[in-house]
This record gives sequence, structure tokens and C-alpha cells, in this order.
Amino acid sequence: MTFLHTLKQLIILLLITMTLVMCSDDPIGIDPSVPEEIEDNSTYGIIQSEIWDKNCISCHQAGTSASKQSNLILTSDASYSQLINRPPHNTAAKADDLILVGNEGLQSVYTSFLWEKINYPDYAHFYDDHPEYGDLMPQGGRSLTNGELRFINEWIVSGAPDTGQVADVALLDDRDRFEIPNDEYTALPMPNQGQQINLGPFDVSPQSERE
Repeated sequence: MTFLHTLKQLIILLLITMTLVMCSDDPIGIDPSVPEEIEDNSTYGIIQSEIWDKNCISCHQAGTSASKQSNLILTSDASYSQLINRPPHNTAAKADDLILVGNEGLQSVYTSFLWEKINYPDYAHFYDDHPEYGDLMPQGGRSLTNGELRFINEWIVSGAPDTGQVADVALLDDRDRFEIPNDEYTALPMPNQGQQINLGPFDVSPQSERE
């Protein structure tokens, strides 16, 4: 009789324990302090993870000299608000009424300082017509891929939204890059004495000297 009574109590206790575990907000094996990883498949989310994060944030993050000079941070916690409808820090671009990125569709491509800065294939226009805009980006002469440029262009043309899919992700499969051609020159015959130096053209401002 004592054995049966004890067994009955154990069964009841087991059932209560199982019920509590099943109804718990903290199931066994799941740590609620660790958030689930959410992949952002929006067009801007892809621009952030595949373009800004891989090509830009080493310079454009809080505290770096580049972010202070350009007044532009491109890390995921700030990039969208840093870009949309903000005037550029560059005084010449600001005087030309450019903004970093607008949300007015196709027209915003022509008023975007960001597009001016990353559009390597149009380097001649950039350096010849706007030398005061600084350097093309990313720095170092390595353009974004053709696919990345087209992907960003489609995003701007579509109104530069922060959510939704407005550009074909297959564009990113084009990994070719535009390279600025090297101006070739024909070297003169080696002199008998002295050295021969090739110096490219440079601007000299009025009432100034440069050597």
C-alpha cells in the first residue's frame, strides 16, 4: 500500500513538472538573452551588408578621421539617416545644391553627391568639372563592382527606400570593375647625363606658385 501511494505521488509530480516546462516562456535549451539573427533582404539591407560594410565602414565609422572630415558614417546603425536628404559636408557640392541621396527617383541620381563620388566610370567628368569635390570613393583607385554600382543606381531611381526590394539582386553577380586607364607616354631617349622625369599636368591657381 505504501509503495503504490509513493508511486502515485511520483507520477503526479512528474506530470506537474512536464506541464510547467511545456508552458514556460523560457523553454529548456533556448537562451532568451541571445536574439535570433534576422537577415535583412531589403534592397537597402543588401546595400548595407554587401557594399557599405565590405567597402566603406573601415573609414566611415564613428571616430575615424575620414568620418569627421566627410561628416558621414556608414555603419548599419546610422547610414540611412546619414545619407537621405542630407546636404554634403563638401562646400563646393553644397553650393551646387547637391544632397547625399534624395528620394525623388531618377532626378535624385543627378543631384546625388554620393553618386558623383562612387561613379568611377564617369571619372573624367568628376575630375575635370568638379576637382573641388575631392577624390572618388572608395579611395585608392578601386571602384565598386559594375554590379554594385547598378544596384545602388536602381535603388536611387526607385526612390531610395529603407525597406522593400526595388533592385534586382542578380545585378551583384557582375563583379567586373571599371579601371581608370593609365595615360601612356613615349619616353625620350635616355640622356647621356642627368635624369629623365615624366610629370603629369597639374593646376596652378592664379596669383600662386607650385613647384
